[in-house]
Amino acid sequence: MIYVTSDLHGSFKEFKELLKLINFNDDDYMYILGDVIDRGDEPIELIRYIMNSPNIELLMGNHEYMAMIILKLLIREIDNDKTVDEVLTPDFYENYNIWVNYNGGITTLKQFIDLDNRELQKDIVDFLGSLPLYETLEIDDHLYILSHTFGYNNFNKDKDLDEYFIDDLLMDRVSYDKNYYNNDHIHIITGHTPTPLIREDGKPKILHINNHIDIDCGACFEGGALGCLKLDTMEEYYIKHIERQKRP
Repeated sequence: MIYVTSDLHGSFKEFKELLKLINFNDDDYMYILGDVIDRGDEPIELIRYIMNSPNIELLMGNHEYMAMIILKLLIREIDNDKTVDEVLTPDFYENYNIWVNYNGGITTLKQFIDLDNRELQKDIVDFLGSLPLYETLEIDDHLYILSHTFGYNNFNKDKDLDEYFIDDLLMDRVSYDKNYYNNDHIHIITGHTPTPLIREDGKPKILHINNHIDIDCGACFEGGALGCLKLDTMEEYYIKHIERQKRP
């Protein structure tokens, strides 16, 4: 069976519950459409689990992209024996501020530093840099385009997917009122935008509209859920946000 989920944001507990719920085994395959790090409690443990799972494929999300820029720079510059002033440039501060202060990167950064294992840290950064921006799947007579998001501003139905920019597939928002390809056999599956923000009923459930499928159900947010779709049958699965004990 082929499963798709997205935007776990450090929700490792919910992810393990999801794997139990769907009885995920070695014969199954799962695509995660980015944003497994930041905001939640266990981003580094989650990404290490994915790195060691041959039948789980992570696509690049905007949070992985932001983390990669900062973590790669930190490791490279420290290894090159640069001074603090040489590492902490204005560009570094700008990217750091966007990631940590506006996108919840502080949990990822702290847990990354706490690893205290340079080789493992390098492996994580290399893994982040190797993530694909999209995947395509054909099931029966349907083509599924998987990516973190799919902006409409630069969209052209005749354009090859390799021609799109980082912003198109990682940053921009989907235009849900448009059927991009005007073809009922082509479906775009994305995360990035939590469905409670765009569903009329405000529920944390997968959204199907105009051949778009949004599976970001706000896993790391109070009242949200981790949504998962089995592409073979279009069955939906949900794990509610697990209440966490507040830190003292």
